[in-house]
Amino acid sequence: MLIGNGGSDFLPSTSNNPEDSFALFHDVNSNGDCDLNFSGIPTEPFGFSRNVQPVFKVPSFTETRMEIGLHTQIQIELIR
Repeated sequence: MLIGNGGSDFLPSTSNNPEDSFALFHDVNSNGDCDLNFSGIPTEPFGFSRNVQPVFKVPSFTETRMEIGLHTQIQIELIR
């Protein structure tokens, strides 16, 4: 999903599970990948739902899960 400067709309799936988790990155060089350095750390801005700050590993679903309803609005701060 491409997100512009003003944000984006996302419709959750129609599953019975009201929880979901999000991870995103800003593809600065438009190559379709989240570029990583030699240690595996992203060199492009990235973020997770609940604005979880990763420490030594990618956060788990449990750490980033949140309830999503039809009119839920979230804001994810990118890390860089």
